[in-house]
Amino acid sequence: MKNICTIRQQTDPILRIPSHSIPGITLEIKELIMDMFIVLKFTKGIGLAANQIGHSEALCIINAPEQIPMVLINPKITWYSSETCIMGEGCLSCKKIYKNIRRPNAIRIKYRDLNYQEHTKKLTGILARIAQHEIDHLNGKLIIDYK
Repeated sequence: MKNICTIRQQTDPILRIPSHSIPGITLEIKELIMDMFIVLKFTKGIGLAANQIGHSEALCIINAPEQIPMVLINPKITWYSSETCIMGEGCLSCKKIYKNIRRPNAIRIKYRDLNYQEHTKKLTGILARIAQHEIDHLNGKLIIDYK
């Protein structure tokens, strides 16, 4: 079995390199997505970006309790609400660090799904927070970068 459960930690350079766009779905991308869901289950995480397991593709997943799992390929935030809130966040790549971070309560994202179909969706609450956190990863930003 591949060693897919090694989460890259905050000093790993891949976490600081912006991810590259995925031009289409391949068998390798489908396998990567399956691997990412396995890692989330194993680590008891709720979101994961591809670079956290050593891949530079613009891909993240969300699997929060009581929510439908989401695959976000090439996600872009196109709108942020003016209302914000501060919540504590942890990160699989920043062990033992828990920071209070102010983020917009709602966002609109444009992304492609597992079938490479394009979607625009408004996310609120915990889904908006997780998506912002994971998209930060894809842009090379970590929770330790927040003041």
